[in-house]
Amino acid sequence: MPGDISLHHVNLIHRTGPNHTSKQRRNFGFAYHSSRSMNDETAQAQYEQELQTFLKSQ
Repeated sequence: MPGDISLHHVNLIHRTGPNHTSKQRRNFGFAYHSSRSMNDETAQAQYEQELQTFLKSQ
């Protein structure tokens, strides 16, 4: 619907169907992280591997 908004946690994988209208679909994204946050390289590598496995199965 015009004017609708959808908010998601930054780590939530989500999608929408194709836009079958003649109008553009716009999005605006923000991700906030604490200045104390640290990247867990092991977890990130595991996530990326699982994501690639999932995408190949589709």
